[in-house]
Amino acid sequence: MIENSDYLLYEQDDSLFDEQNSSLLFWTGEIHDEILNTRKNLLHYTILLIQSGSGVLKFDLKEINFFSNCILFLAPYQTFLIQPSEKIQGVRIHFISEFYCIEKNNALISCSGLLFNNYYQSNLYRFSPEYFENFFQILKSIDSEIKNKDSMSREMIVCLLKTFLISVLRKQNLETLPTHSTEDNEEFIWSKFKVLLEDKFSDYKSLRNFAFELQTTETRLKSIIKNKSNSTFAKLLRQRILLEAKRKLTLRDDKIYEIAQSLGFEDPFYFSRFFKKFSGLSPENYRQKFRN
Repeated sequence: MIENSDYLLYEQDDSLFDEQNSSLLFWTGEIHDEILNTRKNLLHYTILLIQSGSGVLKFDLKEINFFSNCILFLAPYQTFLIQPSEKIQGVRIHFISEFYCIEKNNALISCSGLLFNNYYQSNLYRFSPEYFENFFQILKSIDSEIKNKDSMSREMIVCLLKTFLISVLRKQNLETLPTHSTEDNEEFIWSKFKVLLEDKFSDYKSLRNFAFELQTTETRLKSIIKNKSNSTFAKLLRQRILLEAKRKLTLRDDKIYEIAQSLGFEDPFYFSRFFKKFSGLSPENYRQKFRN
């Protein structure tokens, strides 16, 4: 393994580097035994395609069983642990936020969308063997583009990655979205809430704002959130704000007060107290720790 504790990068991986500064942008490889049974906290986006095997996945205080033909999506700084009960075979995909631009992509398929930041349920999805094979066909095309290394390879890989994400989302929507999307349908309201939270977590601070936008009552929305996520509105909102704060502290050079303002905090000192209470470190110490 290449000497870098922040990246799961191996000598035999297929990698794409920035032509101007030689920084690592995107890479793929097999799921090695070295990444199993050890807690990981990575600085990049990670997709794990588990073709065969089974075990337990632990991340975001969740613990779920996994089996063959599963895909796991992990955002930067998500701590995860893979504990196999039988041999795991599969593929890893990694990329940094500068490679796949968050702001330019649809909220559902972007890195800030529900595939990578699904606090409400799980970032793990299972597919039929036949459909799972479609993802490997896309990966073969990606690997070919990495090996080509011409002037268009980067754009092609971005397009293929987007195709991959859309394929996952399309299949999941076909299986989980309600047949009749009426305003009174609980599944419909829940789906709309998840998208709205991703879009407005730094603007809307009360359940009332979300209920008004979704044209339902606070009581009903509170009940739906509890039923679907086994959590509360306040906790989901807090988790999303914390994750965004951690990303900005480590990936950008914004001042603390600028980060606070971008997340909807008028008082930067209140933001610092909030961050330390729920992360254990002040914003300054967190930035120093994870940048060194």
